[in-house]
Amino acid sequence: MPLPAALLVLLVTNLSYSQIRPDIHQILAELGNNAQAYFLSANRPSYGVNAFTTPKHTVEIDFSLSANDEILELPLSISYGISKNTEVFTGISLYTRSYDFRGNKIRGLGDANLGVKYRFQESDFFSHAVQMLIKLPTANSKTDLGTGYTDFHFGVAQGFSYESWGYDLSLELNFLKRRNFPTVRVPPELQRSIDSLKSSYSYKYESEFVFTFGPSLDISDRVGIYAGYSFSRNLKLDFNTSEAYTGFGYELSDKTSIGVGASFGIKNALKWILSAAVNFQL
Repeated sequence: MPLPAALLVLLVTNLSYSQIRPDIHQILAELGNNAQAYFLSANRPSYGVNAFTTPKHTVEIDFSLSANDEILELPLSISYGISKNTEVFTGISLYTRSYDFRGNKIRGLGDANLGVKYRFQESDFFSHAVQMLIKLPTANSKTDLGTGYTDFHFGVAQGFSYESWGYDLSLELNFLKRRNFPTVRVPPELQRSIDSLKSSYSYKYESEFVFTFGPSLDISDRVGIYAGYSFSRNLKLDFNTSEAYTGFGYELSDKTSIGVGASFGIKNALKWILSAAVNFQL
């Protein structure tokens, strides 16, 4: 894959994989004001995995914005190709605006991450990679902007391209550290629910399964469009979230690309999120 095309693929997959986020209002409407809803409403960033790796001795910088009428995220990520098939990366949400379980607006520095990705197969049409990522708890847990704990994310991805068509397919298994029991005033019915069921929530981690599939089309040498579907299941709390997404990317030069995307909640995800991103290679 020539370098400019790879740059566009990276931007498109980063835009499409970073959206899925539960909607506390839908969770409360479906489950009610109870302990299960409280733990599902933990503020955590979502991550994704694709089969592209940063070229050897190259630095990739991605800056993006995701927002709707309720949330705002300004993530920054940096990756470096340490070999032909291996990259290391790190990132942080420079600013995040969300809400806590009681519906109060919260804002500040978000969580950070650190990870490594290895592409273990590449041919004329297919590529495959595995990724391990650790979420670092830099967001303020006292305001519920973050959980205050480390999460572990593992994923495998397949990329396919033929002429102007392609797709990305990924599977993730994540281990999310359970948020603390509330230490501040919560609605009495919620407190009674949690107190009566504390033994049921004595686990340390919530396992989460994520499936993402998205086809893409190169309209020209510098413009690509994509669409897709993402599904996540919290295996411990027996809860599903899903969404559809779409967008496009445009190469300004061989070193810079920009993109715009949108996601639409299907089940228990935020109704819509608009995103914009810029990618640089150094």
